[in-house]
This record gives sequence, C-alpha cells and structure tokens, in this order.
Amino acid sequence: MRNLVKKVLFCISTILIFIVLGWMANTITQHIISDIRIENFKNKGVYQEELSSSSVKFYKIETGEELGYTNINGKIYPGAKADVLVAKKSNIGIPFVEEFITFFAGGHSSLAIDYYKDYNINAKLSDSIEATGLEGGENLSRIADRYYWTYQSTYDEVIVVRGNNMDEKMKDEVISNCFSLLGDPYNYSFTFDIVNKSYCSDLISKSFKSVGIDFNKNGYWTTIYDLLVSSDCHISYYHCYKDNIKYIYYVG
Repeated sequence: MRNLVKKVLFCISTILIFIVLGWMANTITQHIISDIRIENFKNKGVYQEELSSSSVKFYKIETGEELGYTNINGKIYPGAKADVLVAKKSNIGIPFVEEFITFFAGGHSSLAIDYYKDYNINAKLSDSIEATGLEGGENLSRIADRYYWTYQSTYDEVIVVRGNNMDEKMKDEVISNCFSLLGDPYNYSFTFDIVNKSYCSDLISKSFKSVGIDFNKNGYWTTIYDLLVSSDCHISYYHCYKDNIKYIYYVG
C-alpha cells in the first residue's frame, strides 16, 4: 500500500513539474515574440520633426490606416476606437508578487471606446472599459478616462494592439460586447465562474470573440502576452520613457 501511495505521489509530482515547465516555456516564448514585434514596429518609425519637442518625440509608421492615437484638445491618448491598451508591467506594488505577475501574466489592459450614451451610460471619446482588480469591494468592470495611461508614474511602457482588418461594424460590435460586461465583478481566480466574472485581459478576449478575433489560442488564461502575440492583431501604437523623454511610435 505504501509503495502504491509513493508511486501515485511520484506520478502527480511529475505531471505538475511538466505543467509548470510547459507554462514557463510558453511564457518565455511569448516574451520573446512580443519583444520582437515591438522592436520591429519601432524600427519602422520615421521621425516626425514637426510634431516633436524636447520632451516628446514622435515616430510614424506609414500604413494608411487610422491613427494609432487620439488627439483630444492637444492631449495625446493612446489608441483609437476598439484598440486594446496593454501594459506588460504589473503595478500591484507588492514585492516579489509584482514580479511574479509581471512575468507570467503581465500588467493591465483596457479597451478604447467611442462616444456612447443611453439611459445609464455616458461614455466619451477619451474613455476606455477596464477591470483592474485593485479597487475595493468586488472591483466591478468600469468606464475610465484612459489618459492615465500616458503618465510615466502609471506605466513607463504602453503598447496598443489593433484587430486585423476590422471595419466600423466590427468595432461597434466589439465595443457593444464590452459594454455588456460592465459591472462584472473581478475574477481573482482567473479560472472559475468565467461567465459571470472577468479580469482585464479576459474582458478583452470576450469582447473580440464574436468578430472572429481570438486572443486565447492556447486555451489557458488570457494573459497580457496573449494579447501581444496573437496573429489576429497588430501593434498600432507604442510609447516609452527614457531619460525623461517620451518616445511615441504610431501607425497612420
């Protein structure tokens, strides 16, 4: 009997080791792919002297598509309608836990939306929909002004991804889907009760699924890196800070 227990425990531990190693290998691969995609995007940028200043440098990637940012009263907001804002670094503020989350899951994501008004929703062009998990109570998914994404104190690196070949109808459907998820409690388990609860990148994945854009091809949790490496999307905006200078790369 004792030998049987040992064999069962050995099998279980072996399976767990393979799962962990597979998870790490997948995560490392996604890190590499996302870094390559970002660098390739930046390398295509052409310096825009007329837009730039001593503190902000603009680089344009000529694609002919909608601008990768939204200019509202002279303020540059990352992303345009139905774009996904992504931060790789978690800012949970707990040592070791923050690094662990950053490596395996990434930081945060939100969906850039458009003007929308009905009996209980009043959204602006500058808004996004997000689920943070950092507030009190149930952390309901909400509408927020996305300008906070521009601050270095929030995220020193921001990537925006855009679904491939999306027309206005598809964008409207994605945004409508995301509005339907407003008020979902934050899903801290990332696994259970996925119908009634959502976490940040899960909110994005659910919103895009009906238009044929799959951000969860590996079938596990939808991480920030899943959003960055999906073949169904491309980078449309990127900014980072270096020596107190902001570098902005965008399609247009």
